[in-house]
Amino acid sequence: MKPLSRAPLILFIIALLNPCVQAEESKKEKDKSQGGKIKISPMSLVGKWQLDVKAMLKALENDKINEQQVALLKPILKQMTMTMEFKADGTALIAINAFGNENKQTGKWKLTNVKGNQGKLAVTDGKGKTEEMSVKLIDKDSLEFSPPNSPPPLKTFRLTRVKEKKTE
Repeated sequence: MKPLSRAPLILFIIALLNPCVQAEESKKEKDKSQGGKIKISPMSLVGKWQLDVKAMLKALENDKINEQQVALLKPILKQMTMTMEFKADGTALIAINAFGNENKQTGKWKLTNVKGNQGKLAVTDGKGKTEEMSVKLIDKDSLEFSPPNSPPPLKTFRLTRVKEKKTE
């Protein structure tokens, strides 16, 4: 595995894939995030998360402003997977697979500036470079993050928790 030396490139690729300033939340999610019932903490992030392709495709369908960009992004998104694993020891693994090319990167993570269900996620690569992004816990199994320097309307990405498969 390579260190997280390509983190800025990965964040740029991710930013190109999201056509919305914010993913639309359901009424239930809005109630939770505004009602303060959901609190973000380092332990709430521990686990494996995957890019929510369905939510991003739905957001693409609703984006009438960037129709040309949407037409280019849909086939790319359908061929891409991304997982982020945050471990309790503060290490992270990011894996992106696009068109059969997999890129795995390792680094360290830390949650800071916590306010309710939101905070800042600092990810440090193997060379010591740290990128900070906004993170919002929607519920125990979904979160949104906003990479730094993402140009509008490419701001927010939805991730869902990967459920552990139980062995019998």
